[in-house]
Amino acid sequence: MSIPTLQYFRDLFRSAIALPTGLTSLELTLMLVGLLIIGIALIFRGNESWKVIFSAAGLYLGGYFTYNLINYLGYTSVPIVIAVAIGAIIGAVILTFIVRVGLSAGFALLVYLICIDVIQLQKLYTLGDYYAIGAAILGFVVAYVLYKDFVHVVAGIIGAFAVYFSLVKLGVAPFYAEIAAAAAYIAGVALQEYEKQKRKRSGKIAAKKQRKSRGTE
Repeated sequence: MSIPTLQYFRDLFRSAIALPTGLTSLELTLMLVGLLIIGIALIFRGNESWKVIFSAAGLYLGGYFTYNLINYLGYTSVPIVIAVAIGAIIGAVILTFIVRVGLSAGFALLVYLICIDVIQLQKLYTLGDYYAIGAAILGFVVAYVLYKDFVHVVAGIIGAFAVYFSLVKLGVAPFYAEIAAAAAYIAGVALQEYEKQKRKRSGKIAAKKQRKSRGTE
């Protein structure tokens, strides 16, 4: 299996993102600036932005589905506002769970493909696919359990592509857009890792002080 190149991911991202037609230049610029802001938020505040984006998407989809379902069934025993609110909350919970499972499954697939490549390159055919499948299952479990610890990395990658795309569409040369997106990604992930380690150290210090205070009582 060939290793995907940067050009491959760039082309894949461009084909997956299509700008709406019929917008004025001002509307298009505002939309791209909004995408740029979202990308920066995903890079520098991955966990928080990730939760907000998918919770909002889940709320909208859940409420929209519930509203149309009630109108289709003609169910009027419960006020539509309350029903839509309940559906929106359920939608947010379901979408958040689906995203977590989807990311874990994607990581499991990556582990499986890497194991298959290693087996083929090293000619370890006696191992068979069972070892790769086992490693993939283990990868899924690890990714699901440690979801909160690595989601900011995934969010940063998506944010970097959003920054690159919006900058290019705003007229920045692709080379400089790539440099800006890469620099922002590195800075964002490093900042979040630093803050996470700082919180852990603060928690340990607080716990130590608490134990000391209990010992002196």
